[in-house]
Amino acid sequence: MENPPIYRIEPGETGTPRVDRVERPRLLTPVEREEARRRREEKREQKRRAVPKTPPQGSGRGVDYSA
Repeated sequence: MENPPIYRIEPGETGTPRVDRVERPRLLTPVEREEARRRREEKREQKRRAVPKTPPQGSGRGVDYSA
């Protein structure tokens, strides 16, 4: 039998490498959350007031194949 069975697991020479600790992200304070919410609302309002751009290719309704 040349090849070992597929289900046999051979341990590696180095073993499992050490996993570095991942720092947990800091949660925002209520004041910071409120400030971020206010900034998002301001950005939405600016985008709403901005003049919409026209698409460069016209209406974009497709191609007329009737001709």
